[in-house]
Parts: sequence; C-alpha cells; structure tokens
Amino acid sequence: MSSNNEACRTDVLKAAASQPLDSQSEKTRSRHEQEEKLILAAWQSMQHSLSKKDSPTPGLPQSFLAKQRRSTQARRARSNLHEQSGSLY
Repeated sequence: MSSNNEACRTDVLKAAASQPLDSQSEKTRSRHEQEEKLILAAWQSMQHSLSKKDSPTPGLPQSFLAKQRRSTQARRARSNLHEQSGSLY
C-alpha cells in the first residue's frame, strides 16, 4: 500500500515540476487542505472511538483530563501488579 502512495507522490512531484509556479502553488495548497481534512477526520474518529469506551458514569461526558487520569491510573495499577507478581518468584 505504501509503495502505491510513494508512486503517486512521485507522479505528483514530477507533474508539479513541469507545471508553472502558479499551478504548483495551487496544487500545494490543495494537497495541504487535503492533509488537514484527513488529520481532522482522524482526530474525530479517535475522539468518537474514545467516547464509545465504557466510562465510570455511563451517559455523562468526561473531560480530556479526566480520561487521561483514568488511563494513567489504570497503567500504574497494571505496572504495580506486574511488579508484585515478579517479586513473588
């Protein structure tokens, strides 16, 4: 899949090199706008998937910081369990 993307990029770059400067800047602007749209779509998708995860109080939204605290606490709890189980042997 990445080789197709690389081939497309190479084709775009070759075509852009043969275009006048105005056309190049227009293509660059268009590509930049596409990249921004893709980034926004990825963030929205990630936010949507995170909001679907179970929360401690179903139905109530959580702030970003509250989610970060929960994930940090869960990670620390897991690492403590691993340390305790490792010290038993």
